[in-house]
Amino acid sequence: MRMLLLCSALLTCSFLQAQATLNVSPAQPRVGALTTLTLSGVTPFSITWDFGDGTAPAPGGAVATHTYVTVGSFIARATYTTVPVGGTSTTIQRALRVTEPRTIRYVPAGPEAGQVITLQALSFFQTLGIAWDFGDGTAPYISDTNTTRHTYARNGAFLVSAIDGGDGRRIQARVVVGPLGPNAPFSISYLALRWEDGTVRRTVNQGEPGLSAYADLKYEGTGLFQAQWVVDDVPLRSFSRQLTFAHRATLASGQVTQGGPQISLPTNIPGAHTVTLKVLQPGLVFQVPVIRYFVSLGPDPEGPVLQGVLPRRVRAGEEVELQLAGPKLKADMELHLGRDMEVVGPIRLVGPELALVQVFVAPTARTGARVLRASRDQGAPAGTAKLEIQPPLKKRTDRK
Repeated sequence: MRMLLLCSALLTCSFLQAQATLNVSPAQPRVGALTTLTLSGVTPFSITWDFGDGTAPAPGGAVATHTYVTVGSFIARATYTTVPVGGTSTTIQRALRVTEPRTIRYVPAGPEAGQVITLQALSFFQTLGIAWDFGDGTAPYISDTNTTRHTYARNGAFLVSAIDGGDGRRIQARVVVGPLGPNAPFSISYLALRWEDGTVRRTVNQGEPGLSAYADLKYEGTGLFQAQWVVDDVPLRSFSRQLTFAHRATLASGQVTQGGPQISLPTNIPGAHTVTLKVLQPGLVFQVPVIRYFVSLGPDPEGPVLQGVLPRRVRAGEEVELQLAGPKLKADMELHLGRDMEVVGPIRLVGPELALVQVFVAPTARTGARVLRASRDQGAPAGTAKLEIQPPLKKRTDRK
C-alpha cells in the first residue's frame, strides 16, 4: 500500500511539472511598461525569477512583475521546487520580444500641401488591417501593411489616427503640413533637465513607479524635434515632436503621446543612475546636461530627518535664512526644498538638532504650503517640515 501511495505521489508530481506553463502579459511587452509573468499548473514551494535582461535573479511568488528598459529579445526563466525538503528544482522558460511603444511616424519631416507623405505605424500588435483616419475630412483607409501614403490638399495641423487591428486601440499623432508661423530657421537655444520639483538630483525607493524627468527648452522657428531619453548611457526610448512658433516647450520622459500611456524611468536596480537627452534633430551647439537619481533600498536609518523649520512663512523673490530642526542633521546633507528654491550658502550646525542655511526663493515659486525633507547622498528623503510660500511683494509706484 505504501509503495502504491509513493508511486501515486511521484506520478502526481511528474504530472504537475509536465503541466507547468509560463505566461506573459501583455503578450508583446513594451519598453518601460509593466510586464506580468505567471507560473501556472503547479503549486510551487519556492520560485526564483530570472528575467533575462541582466538584472539579478530574485525570489518571488507565482506571479512576478518586471519592467524592461531596452528593446530586444529575452528569455525569462522561473526555477521552482514543489516540496520543502529533498525536491529537485525545475526550470521553465519563455522567450519574449520587448518592443517600443506604439507610435506613428511620418516622412518627410516638414511636408508641404500636395506632397506625398509616408506614414508608418510602429510596434503595432497587428500590421494587417490598420484603419487610418488622416484628420483632413477624407475617407478613412484600411492598409494591408504598417505603412500608408497620403497627400494633404492644404497646409495645417492634422490629427492622424490608426486603429491597431490586434487590440482595437486607437493611436494618434499630429502631422504638421506647411509652416504654421513666421518662416525662420529651426534651432534650440536653451535646454535644461530637471525633476518635477526643479532639482537635478533626487532619491527614490526601489520599485517606485512613475519616475519622470523633464526637459525645458527654448527654440526659434518651426520644425521637428527628435531625441532619445538615455539612462546610464543606454537609450530608454526615442520620440519626436513637431514644435511650432511658440518659443518654449516642456517635454517629459514619461509621456509617450498626448493622452497616451506613461513610462517610468527604471527604479529596479539600486544605486546611482544618470539621465540625459540625446538630441537627434536639430543639431545643437552646446552639450545637454546630465541629471541624477539614486535608487534606495528604503529609509536611511542614519540619515537626517527634517521635522521643523523657522520662519514658517517666506516670500517669493526673497533670500532668507532658515532655521532647521530635527535629529541627525549634518552639514553635508542634501536639502529637498522643491522647485524654484535653492540653497545659496553652506549649512551650519548650531546645536545637536539645529542648523541654519541661507536659501533663495525665486519669484516664480508656486505659492502655498510645501514639505521640506533632507537626506544623505544614498538615502531616501525624510522629514515633514512644512513651509508656506507667500506671493512676492508688489512694487510701489510713487505718484508725483
